[in-house]
Amino acid sequence: MSHRIRREDYTVGWVCALPIELEAAQALLDEVHQNSYRNANDTNIYTLGRIERHNVVIACLPFSQMGTNSAAAVAAQMNSTFPSIQLRLMVGIGGGVPSASQDIRLGDVVVSHRVVQYDFGKNTENGFKRTGFLNNPPTILLNAIAKLEANSGKNHFEYDSRLGEQKKFTQNVAGADRLFEADYSHIDGDTCEKCDERKLVDRKPRDAGKQVMIHYGTIASGNQVMRSAVERDRISSELGGILCYEMEAAGLMNSFPCLVIRGICDYSDSHKNKQWQPYASGTAAIYAKKVLSIVPPAEASQLRVDKPSTEDEGPLKRLPYAVDAPFNSYKKQHDPACLPNTRVDVLEKISEWMRKEDEQGLFWLNGLAGTGKSTIARTIARKAYEEGHLGASFFFSKGGGDLGTAKKFVTTIARQLASQSSILEECIIECIQQCREIADLCLFDQWHRLIIQPFSRLKHGDTFVIVIDALDECDNDGDIKEIVRLLAQSTSPSKLRVFLTSRPEVPVRRVFHNLPVDVRRHFVLHEISSETVDNDISVFFAKELQEVAANNYLDAGWPGREIIERLVHHANGLFIWAATACRFINDGHFANERLTTILQTGRSGTVAEKHLDEIYLTVFTQSISPSYSESEKSLTYSLLRYIIGTIAILSSQLSINSLGAILGIRGQDVQRTLNDLHAIFAVPEDPSHPVHLHHPSLRDFLLDGRRCTDPNLHVDEIPAHRKLFINCIKLMSDKLKRDICGLNAPGALLRHVTQGHIEKCIPPELQYACLHWENHLLKSETAIYDKDIVHEFLKEHLLHWLEALSLMENVSESILIMNSLISLTSENNCPQLHAFIWDTIRFIQYNRHGFQQAPLQLYFSALVFIPVRSVVRNQFKDQANLWVKQLPNVQDNWSSCLQTLEGHTTGVEKVVFSPDGKMLVSICYTNIIRLWDTTTGQCLRILEGYHGMGYDAQAFILSPHGEISIATSGDGYKIQLRDVMTNRCLHILEGHTDLVSAIFVGPNGSLLASVSDDDTIRLWDTSTGHCLQTIVASLYLSSKIVFKSDGKMIAFRSNLGPIQLRDTTTGKCLQTFEIAESLAFSSLAFKQNEEIFAFLEGFGEVSLWNIATGQYLQHIRVNASIHNIEFDPTGNLLASLGDNSIQIWDATNFQCLQILQGHSGGIIALACNPDGKTLASGSYDSTVRLWDITSGQQEQALQTRRSSRKSVFSLNTKVLASILSGGVIELHDIKTGQCLRSLHCYTNFIDDICFSPDGKSLASALHDGKIYLWDVMAGQCLHVLDVHEKGILRLLFVSDGKILVHGLETKTFSLWNIKDGKSLHVLECTDNMADVFGFYGGILATILFTPRSIITLWDITTGQRLQILDPHSTNITALAFILDGRLLASASKREILFWDTKTGQCLYKTDSLGTVLTLSISSDNRYMNTEKGRIPLHPSLFEEWEEERHVSHELYVTNDWITLDGREFLWLPPEYRMWHEYPFFEVSRLCAILDEHTIALECRPGRAAPILELTDLAIINSKPMYS
Repeated sequence: MSHRIRREDYTVGWVCALPIELEAAQALLDEVHQNSYRNANDTNIYTLGRIERHNVVIACLPFSQMGTNSAAAVAAQMNSTFPSIQLRLMVGIGGGVPSASQDIRLGDVVVSHRVVQYDFGKNTENGFKRTGFLNNPPTILLNAIAKLEANSGKNHFEYDSRLGEQKKFTQNVAGADRLFEADYSHIDGDTCEKCDERKLVDRKPRDAGKQVMIHYGTIASGNQVMRSAVERDRISSELGGILCYEMEAAGLMNSFPCLVIRGICDYSDSHKNKQWQPYASGTAAIYAKKVLSIVPPAEASQLRVDKPSTEDEGPLKRLPYAVDAPFNSYKKQHDPACLPNTRVDVLEKISEWMRKEDEQGLFWLNGLAGTGKSTIARTIARKAYEEGHLGASFFFSKGGGDLGTAKKFVTTIARQLASQSSILEECIIECIQQCREIADLCLFDQWHRLIIQPFSRLKHGDTFVIVIDALDECDNDGDIKEIVRLLAQSTSPSKLRVFLTSRPEVPVRRVFHNLPVDVRRHFVLHEISSETVDNDISVFFAKELQEVAANNYLDAGWPGREIIERLVHHANGLFIWAATACRFINDGHFANERLTTILQTGRSGTVAEKHLDEIYLTVFTQSISPSYSESEKSLTYSLLRYIIGTIAILSSQLSINSLGAILGIRGQDVQRTLNDLHAIFAVPEDPSHPVHLHHPSLRDFLLDGRRCTDPNLHVDEIPAHRKLFINCIKLMSDKLKRDICGLNAPGALLRHVTQGHIEKCIPPELQYACLHWENHLLKSETAIYDKDIVHEFLKEHLLHWLEALSLMENVSESILIMNSLISLTSENNCPQLHAFIWDTIRFIQYNRHGFQQAPLQLYFSALVFIPVRSVVRNQFKDQANLWVKQLPNVQDNWSSCLQTLEGHTTGVEKVVFSPDGKMLVSICYTNIIRLWDTTTGQCLRILEGYHGMGYDAQAFILSPHGEISIATSGDGYKIQLRDVMTNRCLHILEGHTDLVSAIFVGPNGSLLASVSDDDTIRLWDTSTGHCLQTIVASLYLSSKIVFKSDGKMIAFRSNLGPIQLRDTTTGKCLQTFEIAESLAFSSLAFKQNEEIFAFLEGFGEVSLWNIATGQYLQHIRVNASIHNIEFDPTGNLLASLGDNSIQIWDATNFQCLQILQGHSGGIIALACNPDGKTLASGSYDSTVRLWDITSGQQEQALQTRRSSRKSVFSLNTKVLASILSGGVIELHDIKTGQCLRSLHCYTNFIDDICFSPDGKSLASALHDGKIYLWDVMAGQCLHVLDVHEKGILRLLFVSDGKILVHGLETKTFSLWNIKDGKSLHVLECTDNMADVFGFYGGILATILFTPRSIITLWDITTGQRLQILDPHSTNITALAFILDGRLLASASKREILFWDTKTGQCLYKTDSLGTVLTLSISSDNRYMNTEKGRIPLHPSLFEEWEEERHVSHELYVTNDWITLDGREFLWLPPEYRMWHEYPFFEVSRLCAILDEHTIALECRPGRAAPILELTDLAIINSKPMYS
């Protein structure tokens, strides 16, 4: 394959503003490269090439979009797509500033020593004051300028011939260079033909050799074209003399530090024209090229600009990589390949297959242990590599850490592929940027995103081979099967071919033989004729023993043909025997003696395995010196068995040093013991590198007493596992501790900690112990009980262990380990340990999202929010004392909510369990599918923009294996059944003659029911696509079809009124149930395994009927807000209510068993796990919750509360006001939860409530158009303000609480005097709905919801409109007055704008972090606080307030964190987070900051808010020590 330039090879970024500047730059490229790089979020179009010795990226601003903002956007995208850029240039034209001291002419070049933004600042009483500062150009470029000037002088300039050959770039075409007097303005026209030539400045002509001069100094940058010579000179004078005006550099210097080079095309006056632009573009580009010629490439590559390490490494480095996986890794450099003239037939067959372009893209080479599969795989990989066709290789190795598992398989393959093709690299990087958690997804999603999708973009004819060796050594049979399936899906002709080797083990063999014959090919290595194999082994012996002879100074013909034939006979077709024998003979200085020993073994049998066992015994026996005494031999064998037994049962490889640490012996003793075993163990010279078996057959030998006949060597597996389990516990007990990595701050984020630092603090042996102690416990068949070694370890080190797993990014393993342990215990046999493990599982599931992000939250948030009676909380409450004075009182016991699954950003409309209950699919309103592991809560797959998106009718089918299909009415009449992952059409269901309006799925996904406007319902077999039945009927309104659990019956409400039960086999109507037409009906359900049917009649009543007889059984009165019912597998009735709760009823005795509460939004979807123990719910709050529906007794004590529609909090009085149903407002004391009083408004609906700034008054807006003003302490109504109109949008107290403002849907605002209750002003708006957002210092800010949002500033004293601010945004979500009201910040979905409230000018804008609903300035005036996080302000905005800024610490509530001075501090579980209400983004919080040391954790009506008091140490230590 041809050499290509990698993305990271581009180190120079070149930005132009105009097409003519880009044309000049492109003309000077010494070499043009193919542009195959693009970031999905990058709108730039790049030109790639080489100038001198530098690879250069050139980008131009969008057409007609000049200015600092556009330049900043282009530069930011260039930085993102090409993170390796180190030298940056802004090259183009500019307007000169001629003066007595600077003879600047058209075509000259101005180079920046400094850039100033002349139009950025503020208006003061003394006039306009410029503020802010910009970075200087990089030092290395300034040094290049100095060297260039020293070499050539400022007067030496040679015009490049490549530009001179193009007429447009020549000076002759540019015309005359004319400079007019500063006070003389241009006369109309495109040229200066009408201008008075008497006003020309008389200048001395330049010498012939000095036509272009170089000037160095200050460049002025701004957002407007400078067209006034008088203004030009005035600003130049104020700034101490400038040389050039331009419009882009100020947008670059802080984020894209660059050298600005400008060719002078005019004089920044009214006489501007474009005639000199081509020539000036050329002179600037030529000078830029000269600068690059001075900077050596080495210096450019070594230059670094400070940036986060993740960006510095590039997107590909985010993919985990198994370093030793490739065939040519450093560790494998000595592994053998096939010798010449060996394996000829099999190698030729494989090579022939690689050259073909047929459908058989998967080649499986299988063979028994020791038959040489890996050697052939290395040979094939080397051949493909040298021919330029190798895409990637992965050589599995059992117990080999990353090589023994599939965790890094796909990501390792992807990173290798990215280095082979720029197109693949671009696509893979695009995928990483779109899905940052790609490495955490399942193999299926990783493969399809990182491999399948990139290969789909390759051109026809680009062929790559992937070589995978020893797949059977992967540690998980499920992963093995999945990999084979994925490989088979990937091998499209002429693009990807996969060569796979393994033993003929069941997982591989079954999946492979189930694949279509036309996509696979295989070869059985151990079925090759014995003559061919013996010949190849003979060649191998001859070559290897020739080297032995040379090393030992033996005769050239040693050992002779006869000896080699005897060795071949002993090998019996096993290459591993031959390789082991050769290593044994060559190990030491007694080759002849060792050869004799080998030949004396194996005479009693001819079975290959027996020969292999005998050579293993020989190697071990020879490692024990015959001079040892019997006691010494006994000790040596004991140590040898201890060490090799441990190596044999390890779950992943360890180094000699780590082995010593975990075994409790010196690394030197391990090294010495293994010194004479190099024939069978790979023992590295470096004791920090892993030691491993040469071949897995050695493990089988050691653990099988029938094969290993020497009792000194045989390893009894069960005691060996027990010993290793105990050693793991001891090591963890000794080494684990709080804050093991020295992060210091409770909110220190894991993503800021490098892998190297973690590995230094948690060495490999400790990581091994943390991950695998439970595995060795299980395999040791050891019973666990109260107060045993496991119980004591958990009581002492549970949090330390979880912290380590979090740092290792293996939190899910902790849940699996705890689930495994609880299966070994019972409440009867070991009640204390059982309770501890059960509580630990709840503890991890509840807090995992927090301590996965910040491990030290285990000692803070995790202990703060868990129930008071939690075993873990009471065991480790002292751990929180460093940061919390006393743990607050929260709920007493664990709720029925097992886990909250977070990740969706919009409401979750569907949840579906897999038939085995191990997985759950959730779908949100933005058509994103997530597949969850129901045990660990880990998100296994994320599917964005699935096919079927936007169709009116769709349904999802989840198979037992986790495959997801979607049925959609794609073209209206037909239904397409598609595989969601591949978009492959499985079936097209045809038969309807009109629009398909709804689709429903039967049990296990085997049946579909479709509803059409042709007044028919059709039943379909999803496996065949055949129509089973056509039922003439139509559904009532939004009713649905439900299936009986056995699939034999469906129920629906017909359009004519009655509910019908139909037989799915015959389509016959079995029963009808009459229901009043006036009742709003939406839900019905079958009771599983019983002949009972239920439906929701309305007004909260559920009717139960006997299916067989049609007999009415019972009514259950649930709740008037009920909107959905289901039956769980045990027969209990589930009902979701409008107050965000779920009720569970016993359908036999009609008692309410449980009430499940926790969602902060309405519940949209319910699904029950087939095991009947777990319920899943999807909600508008964007979460999925898993509930335990077996803990009825515990939940009966749950006290329900009246639903609160909105709550507001007064900081001054510590009072919570809540709107309840029936027009009641309740006031509660936050600390005690006591209801202080109830305020009765005598209405059914209250629109809004608002506290005055001092908290003494409360305003309530009634839906009927009245506003009540209340005295909070007395509970008395002070005034009733009659607005006379309905639709009050928002209330706001202004002017220190003296005035109340409200907005109306009728486009007006009203201002009221609080003291006398009289109206002051009515502010009329001319557009749509208006809303109040902010107030400061007599200025009121409102928003008009026109096609785009408009901000209006009002004087509340006069009622006059002061300013109209147009952010050009369709949706403003928050406003805030900042810096003593001098600026107004407005937030939209994409950006935050900062306005001067006096002039109405937009001074600055910055990207927001998404839709921002809360906005305030930090106490130090340097940041904007939002619920999404902190956003830094431009220095020029706050520099005047430097002396006034506060130094106290600042707590702030974001979406899921309480931050301290902008840093993550305390993670908030979902129950304690803020929520917002549409359409006006009203934000409510469950947490409130009382002061810099105190947080009220749960501000809810009727409940005392737990008060969290922080220690001084928590505040002081909020800044991470390590980052």
